[in-house]
Amino acid sequence: MAKATKEKAVAVKENQVIKTDYADLIANGLDNNSQGIQFVQLVAKEMASGTTVREVKASMKSLLKDINIKPIILPTHAESIPVANLIISKYANEIEGIKVSKILSLSARVLADKKASGAKSHIEGIKTFEELDTKTATKKESQTRDGSTKPKVEKATKALNVEDLVSAIYQGITTMKPIGQLTEKGKKEAKVIEGWIMQLQNNQIKAKVNA
Repeated sequence: MAKATKEKAVAVKENQVIKTDYADLIANGLDNNSQGIQFVQLVAKEMASGTTVREVKASMKSLLKDINIKPIILPTHAESIPVANLIISKYANEIEGIKVSKILSLSARVLADKKASGAKSHIEGIKTFEELDTKTATKKESQTRDGSTKPKVEKATKALNVEDLVSAIYQGITTMKPIGQLTEKGKKEAKVIEGWIMQLQNNQIKAKVNA
């Protein structure tokens, strides 16, 4: 019998330039804002030269093991860094007094609102950082607009005997007074119920014939 072979996980290449600079950022603690901005610029430059988001994350993650105090820039910021660099370049005169965490947060919102293809033109068309903050949708607004808000996953319900299910539907019908009109969704659901009732009736007839 042939032995099952496990596929070896392909290691993601780490960028040593990013890794070295990130080690310095970690060593200098949470409050070094100017170094955080410089790190964003360095990573953006490396990404422009071909380093992928996965490689950026891998380079940063390898240094975060066993560290209790996290640095101001995390692997989860990787996707937003190129946009953050655009913001830093555009509003260079204002950046000194702005926390890098706020820049990264806004860059993530720009990315969600305008996508990668529209981020640059959105930034270039706005004069100040404050105005960019005001004119960029929140992540929740972007998700709602795009219909990408994750639907709630309904918990699996307890299986019911057919008799119990019919009784539950009957109770609902007899205890509620129907008002209003059916929406398209309601009409589809009503058709499903109608089809289910017909199937139930057919099953009952078959059961009597076979008895």
